[in-house]
Amino acid sequence: MKYVLTAVHSVFLATLTLLYCIWTEPNIARDTKLEVLITDLKSASNVLAATAEHWTEAKRSREVLDELSDATVRWIMDSHANGWDSCFQIRQTRTDAATVRSAQASASTDRMNEDLRHLLPPRLSTSSDVF
Repeated sequence: MKYVLTAVHSVFLATLTLLYCIWTEPNIARDTKLEVLITDLKSASNVLAATAEHWTEAKRSREVLDELSDATVRWIMDSHANGWDSCFQIRQTRTDAATVRSAQASASTDRMNEDLRHLLPPRLSTSSDVF
């Protein structure tokens, strides 16, 4: 069982890293040959499918990677059809909006934490206060 978990984890992370690099690096995405990518993604999916026959938890890993793989292949095909620059500009706009939302949420959380600190009892100043 230990080896199965390690294999699933390794295949999952390697494939996830591949997809991440394609999505975040314009040069890698542009230079990616779609046929090679599809073959590599299918190989990873097949390994996880074979593992899932003996260890059912691997099935969810395969499903997640298949969804991400399908989205990536569709995105690359759309990018070839519509031009790479427009695809990266759209993605950058979405990323910028997500960054703003994340910063707003973080500021809100900081304010909430500050408000909650006033409700907590004062902390002991030194460890000698315990005894």
